[in-house]
Amino acid sequence: MLLIISLLLATVGYVLFNYNKRRQLLLNIRSHFDGPESNYFLGTTPVFFGKSIPDIFDIITGWHKVHGEDVAIIAAFNDLVLDLSSSKNVEKVLLAKSIKKSEPYDFLVPWLGTGLLISTGEKWFQRRKIITPTFHFKMLENFLETFNKEADILVAKLDAHAGKGEFDIYEHVTLYALDSICETSMGVQVNAQDDPNNEYAIAVKQMSTFILRRVFSVLRSFPALFFLYPFAREQKRVIRRLHNFTNSVIDSRRKMLEQEQANSKVSFEQQEEDVYTKRRITFLDLLLSVTVNGKPLSREDIREEVDTFMFEGHDTTTSGISFTIWHLAKYQDVQQRLYEEIHRILGKDKKTAELTNLKIQEFEYLDMVVKESLRMIPPVPIIGRCLLEDMEMRRRRRCSSP
Repeated sequence: MLLIISLLLATVGYVLFNYNKRRQLLLNIRSHFDGPESNYFLGTTPVFFGKSIPDIFDIITGWHKVHGEDVAIIAAFNDLVLDLSSSKNVEKVLLAKSIKKSEPYDFLVPWLGTGLLISTGEKWFQRRKIITPTFHFKMLENFLETFNKEADILVAKLDAHAGKGEFDIYEHVTLYALDSICETSMGVQVNAQDDPNNEYAIAVKQMSTFILRRVFSVLRSFPALFFLYPFAREQKRVIRRLHNFTNSVIDSRRKMLEQEQANSKVSFEQQEEDVYTKRRITFLDLLLSVTVNGKPLSREDIREEVDTFMFEGHDTTTSGISFTIWHLAKYQDVQQRLYEEIHRILGKDKKTAELTNLKIQEFEYLDMVVKESLRMIPPVPIIGRCLLEDMEMRRRRRCSSP
């Protein structure tokens, strides 16, 4: 018994010794940056307890206002995070060859699999090569009719709120973006704008919350303990709903293509050759027809790419559009100048004009407005990378303004 106790104490002592040794190393790294104080074991995590997702982002942006562009954060159990926003250091990290995507990306795997967002190496290059042709500008021009149609529906939905006080535009834009990505990239219509309680849109919002909760959780470094999260079971149910939706989209498009092929006797190989012509070959069409090493992609392979682009295609678009409109509401002079440009280009038919690619090129001020909004509030505010070797970084002074 005494031997067991001795071994236990020795083990605990050894673990604490190494823990403290690593902590001193991290404190030395942090000494070159400014950052918030951290608890010995829990790091800065207690600051986030009981906070909403918007509150958490406010806390982090507040740290930048106090500590500068680059903030050193020691999370729970010696997890060092450098929250970089200075252009020089961000550039160094993104151009480094010895990096990988950070651990929180793994939280997306049960939902998105190892599609283009998560994958690395040969798989990433292979999938990127397959997907790139469907996003050629000539292909996108073929879908302007869809964009115009869905935009008209969105405007009609928003018009119903005119003069009736504040409302949340984000929900309307979400459904508009979902309809657009489904019809253009997947070749199916889901009519989400006529369904305010769209199950897929709600499930995406739930998953986004679950993932962000894990990122700022005390257990983030222990993925095996996921079952301890209060939303663990609910996440599985939500993922099942998301996969059911994307499976239905894939099956629906597959049946449509099989019917088209039977009627026109056009092979998938011939369809792929028409990628740069006027024929509408969607993102999903290409996934259904392509072969890798002589074999078609499996249903799981297709679904992980569809899940990735369904999520990224409508969620980031929604944020970009919503924040741009919010900025226009905030800066009335910019809104007026943009209105004048629209009136000048479209004239009296501005409410019913069919936008073409050439016509869109004329909106120079609109282009600047959108880009400035994306700069001020990016749809993807954080990306994560993990260094695999040491790197020198330039220390930044803290911001002078509060």
